[in-house]
Amino acid sequence: AENTSPTPSRWDVINPLTMAMAFVLTLPGVPLVYMGDELGLGGSNDPDNRRLLPVTPATDQAEILRRVRELGRARRDHPVLAIGDRRELWQDDDLYVQARWMAGANSKVDTVIVAMNKGDTRTVTITLPPELAADGRTFRSILSDRVLTANGNQLELSLASWEYVLLRAE
Repeated sequence: AENTSPTPSRWDVINPLTMAMAFVLTLPGVPLVYMGDELGLGGSNDPDNRRLLPVTPATDQAEILRRVRELGRARRDHPVLAIGDRRELWQDDDLYVQARWMAGANSKVDTVIVAMNKGDTRTVTITLPPELAADGRTFRSILSDRVLTANGNQLELSLASWEYVLLRAE
């Protein structure tokens, strides 16, 4: 029988792996990252489960590592991602949105909205919990130049396929 399944593109590996890392690195507590996951290192059953890390990562590995480093810096620079309160705001087969928050300086609530979409491009309106005091607050992406503004306790969020964002309230 002839194999007629399409050959996966490099993005079919890079995007799901980095989205999984975004999920792990935005959950409370200490993230567990197995050696080599940060650059998509291949492996198989023992004894092939611990390949040597490359001195110079391949192009795709370098892209994965760049994204994971970016997420690691976001976690380091925004402690709310590690120790803040957490609430799921949206969850379905393709889209996941969570709020991370904690009391910040000057009684301001330090807030990050984490959203990830593995499905087709879509737009949703997220209802933000009252403890975020979100009305009229601007949410700026930690990883890009995206800026959104809450309207009351609502935040309209558009995500492309395999996109994740970390939106910090200003």
